Amino acid sequence: MNTPATAEQNVGPSFGVGVLVAAGLTVLGTVAVSFSASHLGTYLMAFAYLCHILYYSPRTTGRVALLAVWLAGSAGLSVLDVSMLTMLSFHIGSLWLARSWCHLDTVLQALTDLGLWIAALALGSVAIMHSASYPLGIWTFFLVQALWPWLARNAAGWTLSEISNATENNVHNKFQNNTDTNQTAFNEAKRNAQSALRRLQSQ
Repeated sequence: MNTPATAEQNVGPSFGVGVLVAAGLTVLGTVAVSFSASHLGTYLMAFAYLCHILYYSPRTTGRVALLAVWLAGSAGLSVLDVSMLTMLSFHIGSLWLARSWCHLDTVLQALTDLGLWIAALALGSVAIMHSASYPLGIWTFFLVQALWPWLARNAAGWTLSEISNATENNVHNKFQNNTDTNQTAFNEAKRNAQSALRRLQSQ
């Protein structure tokens, strides 16, 4: 990844800006679909969001290359007339790489951001399936994306050792709780048996 940013550096635009971007892209995608096929709307939204990522990038290197690669890839996909799934995979993958390069510093931040993209796609798909509303699906997808600066800041301090230790502690605590529960049940059963034995002996 890139050289770590300073603690004072803002990871990205605020949540409020993300909400405004989500609203603007929802309008853009809805208008584009009303005049043409959904593929055009997807390309326009991806291009606009890529420009958003590059505009707020604190790093100047690589921005032209990222834009050129996206344009070349998009042109190739439009010529080949690929499926919607292939097109979405390309756009989400390229936008994730662009955001990781321009704003993120660690591998864990990038992986966390990838999880956010997948979650946004899943929630957006659910919104479309349940409401049959394309604008609602777009809004849901990009509204989830507005959370990425907050998620990146929190993930910036994570390390693999901390995650491993936290996982081990959770497993240990669960094992300890199960052991304590089993021991309590055993002691209770033992006391009941002893009490029953004393009653038999007293008769």
